[in-house]
Amino acid sequence: MGVFSQIWHYQNGNLVVSVALDYPFRGYHDVTICYTLQGWQGLAMKTHPGEGPQNKGSQVEVLMQKGFLKCGTLYFSTIDEYGNWHDGPPVKHAFRDRFRTGSAEPTTYRIQALVTGYTPLADPDRERVTSFFTQARELLANQLLNQLHPQ
Repeated sequence: MGVFSQIWHYQNGNLVVSVALDYPFRGYHDVTICYTLQGWQGLAMKTHPGEGPQNKGSQVEVLMQKGFLKCGTLYFSTIDEYGNWHDGPPVKHAFRDRFRTGSAEPTTYRIQALVTGYTPLADPDRERVTSFFTQARELLANQLLNQLHPQ
């Protein structure tokens, strides 16, 4: 269960992006369930795969609506205490395998960004926010891991 959430708000022109670091969790946690329980309806979900030689893990983009007047775009990724990105829930038999080996799921941290407004993000704004989230999650992940494992 996530107990803590640290939130920062960034503004660029008329765009306001709220970035959050939520923790601690055990294993993967699908944040869309939390938004659904708060009244948001998911309209579309897209997973952007990890890129580069170190495969920085995927990031999920969710288009949402709440009532008739509120639109939202949510981005999120999950990283564990060892710096491994988690792209989704474990495979079906992962619990059974952990039970046999005695190993527990690692502590995980969710990084998310949310933009809300009266209309969906236009493509140029969506691209700016996607790029911003990619950079923000990398910076937060590095700072988090440096605090967990000081050199």
